[in-house]
Amino acid sequence: LGATPQELLLAGIGNCLAATYIGGLSASGVKVNSLVLDVSGRVDFRAAFGVTSGNPGFESIQVQVLIDTEESSERVDALLAKLLPTAPIPDTIMRPVPLTVEVQHTG
Repeated sequence: LGATPQELLLAGIGNCLAATYIGGLSASGVKVNSLVLDVSGRVDFRAAFGVTSGNPGFESIQVQVLIDTEESSERVDALLAKLLPTAPIPDTIMRPVPLTVEVQHTG
């Protein structure tokens, strides 16, 4: 069946952060030797499938960043902290965003 919607959301967060971090660090003159992001989260699938009441979405999402660069940890940490709010997908998740669903009947 492929990736679940939950896995796709986590992958979207990771890919967006990776692109934002690489782009921002490179623009700041930081050479990144490697960047690995491990994105995980907790979902109550009983609520997601209507078995129990509760929040059907992620209860929490964690991102672990493993980075190899010649720059000091302090400079890299400061740059990454400035870049996080500029990443579109994490930004969308961290603030309330209206969602509109339009149903069109075709038959």
